Amino acid sequence: MGDIKYYKHITALIMVSFVVNISVLLILNITFTSQYLEGLYGIKKTFIIQLFFWSALGATIACSLFMSEDKEINEIERAKHNPDPKILRYPDVIDVFLYLQRIITSGILGVIGASMLFAGLIFFEAQIEILSIKHRMFFVIFCFLIGMYQRHFIAYLGKMFRKIIEDKNK
Repeated sequence: MGDIKYYKHITALIMVSFVVNISVLLILNITFTSQYLEGLYGIKKTFIIQLFFWSALGATIACSLFMSEDKEINEIERAKHNPDPKILRYPDVIDVFLYLQRIITSGILGVIGASMLFAGLIFFEAQIEILSIKHRMFFVIFCFLIGMYQRHFIAYLGKMFRKIIEDKNK
């Protein structure tokens, strides 16, 4: 059975995730740090690391919005004379871990989405090493939105793979 105290745990998780993601993104964009990482891993891999954190930041914001909506629904239902137990559901420790899992998974899905875009650019013989600021911003926005709308991206991937399998079986 859940407890209202887990909203504090989820809020703390979201705040820590927000601070960590913003801090890492700021550190990665410091000239010294970016030059060091580009020398160590290369331009593409360093950019993919950034995209992971942009996607995780989008997921953090989506989790914050979802938690506030969930909390509001529970408060409204609790105020009723006879609350519906199907609607009134407080989070538990598993929910806290599910929020963390969503943030990390969104980061990984952002990298997968960026890899799909990179593959498309390579197909058109674009130079990945010399992406313009506009291209980089497109990738950042794309990964941020994957984090925000993880469920829709997973549904899209599922449809895409089903279509590939159906076409292969024909």
